[in-house]
Amino acid sequence: MPVKPGFVPGLRAEVEATVDAGMQAAFDGRVIHPLYSTWSLVHHLEHAARRVLEPYLEPHEEGVGYAVEVRHLAPTPVGARVRAVAVLEAVEGNRVICRVEAYNDLEKIAEGRQVQVVLERDAFRRRIEALQQRLARQDSPAP
Repeated sequence: MPVKPGFVPGLRAEVEATVDAGMQAAFDGRVIHPLYSTWSLVHHLEHAARRVLEPYLEPHEEGVGYAVEVRHLAPTPVGARVRAVAVLEAVEGNRVICRVEAYNDLEKIAEGRQVQVVLERDAFRRRIEALQQRLARQDSPAP
Protein backbone atom coordinates (compact mmCIF):
# COMPACT_ATOMS: atom_id res chain seq x y z
CA MET A 1 0.00 0.00 0.00
CA PRO A 2 1.62 3.26 -1.04
CA VAL A 3 1.22 5.80 1.73
CA LYS A 4 1.90 9.44 2.30
CA PRO A 5 5.21 10.29 4.00
CA GLY A 6 5.12 10.01 7.78
CA PHE A 7 2.86 6.96 7.99
CA VAL A 8 5.29 4.93 10.06
CA PRO A 9 5.10 2.72 13.14
CA GLY A 10 4.85 4.76 16.31
CA LEU A 11 2.34 7.25 14.87
CA ARG A 12 -0.35 7.78 17.51
CA ALA A 13 -3.74 9.37 18.03
CA GLU A 14 -6.10 9.77 20.98
CA VAL A 15 -9.78 10.21 21.69
CA GLU A 16 -11.03 11.53 25.02
CA ALA A 17 -14.54 11.14 26.40
CA THR A 18 -16.45 11.53 29.63
CA VAL A 19 -18.56 8.48 30.41
CA ASP A 20 -22.23 9.40 30.29
CA ALA A 21 -25.45 7.46 30.89
CA GLY A 22 -25.63 6.44 27.21
CA MET A 23 -22.28 4.64 27.52
CA GLN A 24 -23.39 2.32 30.33
CA ALA A 25 -23.58 -1.45 29.91
CA ALA A 26 -27.22 -1.89 28.91
CA PHE A 27 -29.24 -4.55 27.14
CA ASP A 28 -32.91 -4.73 26.19
CA GLY A 29 -33.47 -1.21 27.50
CA ARG A 30 -32.12 -1.77 30.99
CA VAL A 31 -28.79 -0.86 32.54
CA ILE A 32 -26.89 -3.97 33.58
CA HIS A 33 -24.00 -2.12 35.24
CA PRO A 34 -23.68 1.64 35.83
CA LEU A 35 -20.24 1.45 34.20
CA TYR A 36 -18.52 2.21 30.89
CA SER A 37 -19.64 -0.51 28.50
CA THR A 38 -17.27 -2.62 26.45
CA TRP A 39 -19.07 -1.57 23.25
CA SER A 40 -18.46 2.11 24.10
CA LEU A 41 -14.84 1.29 24.85
CA VAL A 42 -14.43 -0.42 21.47
CA HIS A 43 -16.08 2.56 19.74
CA HIS A 44 -13.55 4.97 21.25
CA LEU A 45 -10.59 2.69 20.48
CA GLU A 46 -11.72 2.35 16.85
CA HIS A 47 -12.17 6.12 16.66
CA ALA A 48 -8.57 6.62 17.85
CA ALA A 49 -7.31 4.09 15.28
CA ARG A 50 -9.25 5.89 12.54
CA ARG A 51 -7.51 9.12 13.56
CA VAL A 52 -4.16 7.39 13.01
CA LEU A 53 -5.08 6.36 9.46
CA GLU A 54 -7.35 9.09 8.11
CA PRO A 55 -4.78 11.86 7.52
CA TYR A 56 -2.76 9.44 5.38
CA LEU A 57 -5.54 8.19 3.11
CA GLU A 58 -5.34 9.30 -0.49
CA PRO A 59 -8.54 10.76 -2.03
CA HIS A 60 -9.20 7.47 -3.86
CA GLU A 61 -8.83 5.32 -0.71
CA GLU A 62 -11.10 4.37 2.17
CA GLY A 63 -10.29 2.71 5.48
CA VAL A 64 -12.64 0.01 6.69
CA GLY A 65 -12.70 -1.71 10.06
CA TYR A 66 -11.55 -5.31 9.78
CA ALA A 67 -10.77 -6.68 13.25
CA VAL A 68 -10.80 -5.70 16.90
CA GLU A 69 -9.35 -7.62 19.82
CA VAL A 70 -9.72 -5.91 23.17
CA ARG A 71 -9.36 -6.95 26.78
CA HIS A 72 -11.49 -4.78 29.08
CA LEU A 73 -9.30 -4.76 32.20
CA ALA A 74 -10.99 -2.45 34.69
CA PRO A 75 -14.32 -0.70 35.28
CA THR A 76 -14.96 3.00 34.83
CA PRO A 77 -18.02 4.74 36.34
CA VAL A 78 -20.30 7.30 34.77
CA GLY A 79 -18.78 10.76 35.03
CA ALA A 80 -15.18 9.56 34.75
CA ARG A 81 -12.88 10.55 31.91
CA VAL A 82 -11.53 8.02 29.43
CA ARG A 83 -8.60 8.40 27.05
CA ALA A 84 -8.38 5.93 24.13
CA VAL A 85 -4.97 5.68 22.45
CA ALA A 86 -4.03 4.03 19.15
CA VAL A 87 -0.44 3.54 18.01
CA LEU A 88 0.43 2.38 14.50
CA GLU A 89 2.18 -0.93 14.92
CA ALA A 90 2.51 -2.19 11.34
CA VAL A 91 1.28 -1.97 7.77
CA GLU A 92 0.95 -5.38 6.13
CA GLY A 93 -0.19 -5.02 2.54
CA ASN A 94 -3.44 -3.08 2.79
CA ARG A 95 -3.92 -3.88 6.50
CA VAL A 96 -3.18 -1.19 9.06
CA ILE A 97 -2.56 -2.60 12.52
CA CYS A 98 -2.76 -0.43 15.62
CA ARG A 99 -2.04 -1.28 19.24
CA VAL A 100 -4.87 0.22 21.29
CA GLU A 101 -5.13 1.06 24.98
CA ALA A 102 -7.54 3.02 27.14
CA TYR A 103 -7.10 4.74 30.48
CA ASN A 104 -9.28 6.40 33.05
CA ASP A 105 -7.77 8.86 35.53
CA LEU A 106 -6.58 6.02 37.75
CA GLU A 107 -5.39 3.15 35.56
CA LYS A 108 -5.21 1.35 32.25
CA ILE A 109 -8.67 -0.04 31.54
CA ALA A 110 -8.14 -1.80 28.20
CA GLU A 111 -5.57 -3.09 25.74
CA GLY A 112 -5.61 -4.84 22.40
CA ARG A 113 -5.31 -4.41 18.64
CA GLN A 114 -7.43 -2.88 15.91
CA VAL A 115 -7.01 -3.57 12.19
CA GLN A 116 -8.29 -1.49 9.30
CA VAL A 117 -8.14 -2.41 5.63
CA VAL A 118 -7.47 0.24 3.00
CA LEU A 119 -9.61 -0.20 -0.11
CA GLU A 120 -10.12 1.64 -3.36
CA ARG A 121 -12.98 4.05 -2.53
CA ASP A 122 -15.04 3.72 -5.73
CA ALA A 123 -14.89 -0.08 -5.73
CA PHE A 124 -15.94 -0.11 -2.08
CA ARG A 125 -18.89 2.23 -2.79
CA ARG A 126 -19.98 0.01 -5.69
CA ARG A 127 -19.88 -2.99 -3.35
CA ILE A 128 -22.06 -1.17 -0.82
CA GLU A 129 -24.58 -0.18 -3.52
CA ALA A 130 -24.75 -3.75 -4.82
CA LEU A 131 -25.35 -5.03 -1.29
CA GLN A 132 -28.10 -2.47 -0.71
CA GLN A 133 -29.79 -3.52 -3.97
CA ARG A 134 -29.60 -7.20 -3.03
CA LEU A 135 -31.12 -6.49 0.38
CA ALA A 136 -33.87 -4.33 -1.15
CA ARG A 137 -34.80 -7.18 -3.52
CA GLN A 138 -34.89 -9.59 -0.59
CA ASP A 139 -37.24 -7.28 1.35
CA SER A 140 -39.59 -6.76 -1.60
CA PRO A 141 -42.89 -8.63 -1.34
CA ALA A 142 -43.31 -11.48 -3.79
CA PRO A 143 -45.68 -10.75 -6.74
